[in-house]
Parts: sequence; C-alpha cells; structure tokens
Amino acid sequence: MARAAISGGTDHHLAARRSRLGRALGRLPGTASRGDRCRHLRLFACGLRAVEPGWQSSPVALPRPLDYMHREALEVLPKLLDAIGFRRGLLLGHSDGASIATIYAGAHQDHRLNGLVLIAPHFIVEDISVKSIAAIKTAYETTDLKPKLARWHKDVDNAFYGWNGAWLDPKFRDWDISEYLAYIRVPVIVLQGVDDQYGTLRQVEIAQEECYCPVDLKIISDAGHSPHREAPGATLDAIEQFAKAALRDDQGLQGRAA
Repeated sequence: MARAAISGGTDHHLAARRSRLGRALGRLPGTASRGDRCRHLRLFACGLRAVEPGWQSSPVALPRPLDYMHREALEVLPKLLDAIGFRRGLLLGHSDGASIATIYAGAHQDHRLNGLVLIAPHFIVEDISVKSIAAIKTAYETTDLKPKLARWHKDVDNAFYGWNGAWLDPKFRDWDISEYLAYIRVPVIVLQGVDDQYGTLRQVEIAQEECYCPVDLKIISDAGHSPHREAPGATLDAIEQFAKAALRDDQGLQGRAA
C-alpha cells in the first residue's frame, strides 16, 4: 500500500492499492460505497482498472474559498494523478468530483485521459441545489447524518460546513464552469438520477450544448443524486459500456499490470 500526500487547495491523503486494480481509472471523491470492491472487479473484467483510494478528508481553513473546485482541479488533481502513476484511462467523479473532473479536462490537454464519467455533475448553481443544500444543513444538525459522515472525515464539521457554507454563500450563485466544457477533447458520459434533489436535467443540457466532444447521456430511473448507490446495476452497466468504447483502441490497458 503506497501513500501519497498531495498539497494544494486542500491537504489530501490517498492510499493507492498498487495491484492489478491500479492506474486506469482516476476516481474522484464522492463515489465511495460498500459495493465498490465488487464493482472494481467487474470494471477490471472489461479492461478498466481502478485506483482504489482509502479516502479521508483532512481539515481545511474555513470559510472555504468559493473557487475551491477550481483549486482542486488546477492545483491538486494534476499532482494526485502523477503521484498515483496514472498512465491512461478515465476520470470518474460524482457531484463536486464530477465538476472537478470537468474543470481538469477542460483546462488540460492530458494525453493520458481517454474519457470522463460524470455522475450528477454541477456546471451551474440551480435553485434546487441551494434549497436541498440548505435542507441538508438542517438534517446534519438535527439527525444522525453527522455520525454517518464522520467515518469519511477527520473533522466532519470542518468538511461539512466547508462544503455547505460555500454552496450557501450568496456569491456562489454566480459559480459557472460551463466554459470548460467546450475545451474537453475526450468522450463524456453524464449519468443523472431522474429524482436528483441537487440538480435538474438542465445540467445535462448544458453539457450537450457546450461540448464539441461526444456526450452520452444516461438517465437513471429510481435514483436521486447518488445513482451509483441507489441504482448500482444500471449505473455500472452504463459505465462499463462507455468504458469499453472509450478504451477499445487502447489494448495496452488490457491486462497490463500496475
């Protein structure tokens, strides 16, 4: 097990498993769930290997800067990919992670990158986003949500309020990363739950309007903001199909040891 400490917009600690499951898929925070190991094995069967992070966020100074996703994409992620020995493959991100992947791919012509898997991405701030993020603040302070999140964070209050406070800042309503979409030069798949409580299909429409690269769309029924957890079968099927197409010309990924 190798550890890499990457300093940038925040302090990240990644435990990257150096095994056959390493190097081809850079998976951004927000995608972890109990079934990840089984899903990694199935992805490996189609030639897609995954970086399997032991993710736990570290505290940051509050209030968090409103451009924190830009900092993650432009300052932190390039160092992270280099540190884990990313050679060639896809970036997969959920929610903020999908936004970070979008900024990265639009700002870097990275020859190692074959495609983007964006699960419930945000390109602009919508009314539904602000409403739901305000509601989850109440839930965090009045239900058992805090202890559930604590397993992923050294300082759960710092992590939650850093994210929540930025999104609820009135100045954040002007946040817009749609300009990066026009500069992406690899295929993209957007997966969105039909009942996503944090964003509407307008996010998908923006990707289709702004991207010059191919954009696949998968609307997941019976799912909200986390289709990889709420409808894992349909979500994985779509990712698997996309991955096979995106990597079909790169036989070097098939069976190559990390």
